[in-house]
Amino acid sequence: FNPEAITGRWNGYFRSEPVFQYISWKSILTGGGYLPFWHSPIFILPDFRISPYYGLPLKNMISEMNSGIGTLFFYSKRKTSPIAVYYSHSSAQALYILKYLYDSDTKQIFFRNKEDYKNIIKDLGFQPTFFYAKDLEEGRLEKSNIKVLILPLSIALSDGEIAAIKSFVKGGGLLISDCLTGKMDEHLKRRDHFPLDEVFGITGSPSLKMVMGENKGTVTVD
Repeated sequence: FNPEAITGRWNGYFRSEPVFQYISWKSILTGGGYLPFWHSPIFILPDFRISPYYGLPLKNMISEMNSGIGTLFFYSKRKTSPIAVYYSHSSAQALYILKYLYDSDTKQIFFRNKEDYKNIIKDLGFQPTFFYAKDLEEGRLEKSNIKVLILPLSIALSDGEIAAIKSFVKGGGLLISDCLTGKMDEHLKRRDHFPLDEVFGITGSPSLKMVMGENKGTVTVD
């Protein structure tokens, strides 16, 4: 979540060459600064010659990335839209625990939900950025150009996060959420109310709870 951090996406894993090339270029086009590859014999043969199946295409691809348009991408500055998807690590921990209660992989549902929001935003032609607890609690959200904040399954929020979110909305920001937002604090202690009800103009019932769908892949509120 450090905007200055150099990031990359793991590749390799015996993928086909087209998929291998696609993931590598996608990483560069979405701000990646390096290409980590999973070590395997597919790049280098036992006699240390470059493999014609993966090693040679990799060599050619890296040569292409280090010249021409590839160099332009590496040294360009990524521009994002004024839309932020919030990553709540406390909520991720809460959903990890809840998977034992619901006998379903709620942790994966949390991450898929976040990815779905991100992909929808991209499909609409925007490039989102991510914020997390420290960004809110240290006031970076208010100092940014963010106009829309999305809270995917952010069921565990601290008082500091909630205060920052309220301040964001009071300042004209648009807030989007789904279910059980802030029902727990950052230590996963349940609250007896929903702290953002006044922001949304609703009154949530304290008895609301998550219900797993029969296919174990959806979350609804009962």
